[in-house]
Amino acid sequence: MHQMIYFQGMALGLGLIVAIGAQNAHVLKEALKGHYAFLIATICFVSDALLIAIGVSGAGKIVERWSFIVPVLSMLACFVLLFYGLDHLKMAYKKTSKLNIEDAGKSDLKKSVLKTFVITFLNPHVYLDTVLLVGSAASSYSSKNRALFAFGAMSASFLWFYTLSLIPKLFSKKLKSPRVWQGIDLAIGLVMISLSFDFFKRIEF
Repeated sequence: MHQMIYFQGMALGLGLIVAIGAQNAHVLKEALKGHYAFLIATICFVSDALLIAIGVSGAGKIVERWSFIVPVLSMLACFVLLFYGLDHLKMAYKKTSKLNIEDAGKSDLKKSVLKTFVITFLNPHVYLDTVLLVGSAASSYSSKNRALFAFGAMSASFLWFYTLSLIPKLFSKKLKSPRVWQGIDLAIGLVMISLSFDFFKRIEF
């Protein structure tokens, strides 16, 4: 049971993070240059972990004070997961995902770090995913299980960012393939929809 909660958190985390976006493209581009890859991956992981912790702890406080709002948060998580899942299936069907990495010149440390923070914290989707969605999904668990769920989501961030930083050349070639992204979108879509139905079954009205 506990392992399942951990892997649900990890599945949700991977579903949210393994997608083409400015943050992933930035991490991969810096890794390709061979400059500050570990540092940038660490910034992204720690930032995600911090926001996930805020979301889950905030959900815990909401549950303690206003337990009636749990079904509302859970339904919100279900609808967002379903929307994300269908959107990924749509992208898989239309083959619209692609990764474009340019400008492989030398990076300046301060500029690279600053850009990492800007891309991470000025992106509204980061707060929607880590704080609101993960927090809402975790709200239906007990306090102990919420922590386990959050740890699973954090583990997904850890695995993804350090994978991008450690094997950039091999990974980037794979990620440039539209067929690979079609498969990724399909897998993410199915996982998201499955999680949506699973969370819906556990809602207590």
